[in-house]
Amino acid sequence: MVANDTGVVRIPARPARPSPDEIDAVILDTAAEVFARHGFTGTSVQQVADTVGYSKTGLLRRFPSKQALYDAVVDHIIDAIGSLRLATAGPRQDGGGDFMRTAASAAFAHPGGVLLMLEALRTDSDLPHAGRLGEQAHLLIEDMTVGLTDGREQLRAVLAIQLVAHAAMLTIAPDAPVFDLTTAQVHDLALELARDVLGAPAAH
Repeated sequence: MVANDTGVVRIPARPARPSPDEIDAVILDTAAEVFARHGFTGTSVQQVADTVGYSKTGLLRRFPSKQALYDAVVDHIIDAIGSLRLATAGPRQDGGGDFMRTAASAAFAHPGGVLLMLEALRTDSDLPHAGRLGEQAHLLIEDMTVGLTDGREQLRAVLAIQLVAHAAMLTIAPDAPVFDLTTAQVHDLALELARDVLGAPAAH
């Protein structure tokens, strides 16, 4: 119990416990990163469990096999992209800056998913459902470039998306340079630079 300046005694609020869905979201994005780095064949359930900080038995209670875990990862990524596309549907505002702001939030919330999508685009990838993931990447590019007829503007849009995606992946890269920046600072700088690439007005 804590007494404030008025002498009123308050019981500190207990920190909110993550919901099962929130726990699954962390597991699935972490698993996406492990699958991206090691491939499907080279990844074991034990590797994912160790990275997440779960026991293998506990992880298998949630996802009964490596294939079931991977399938859930892919579904999670596609659901997240679907939510992003729904949130950004309609006319572009402030030169596409609104789309980029929402896309940046999604990328930084799911950096493992971003890494897996890019890995799926590699021609030598052994990832199952690589075609589904690649299709989602192309849909995002189509969304970003909708209404743009000039090739230079289309390229600006693609480069802006790539900038944000790679910045999000830096936050989970084990060998990333140390810039003494928080994830929030990396997000804000990446978004600022992406808006510069787009030629969008500065956010207020």
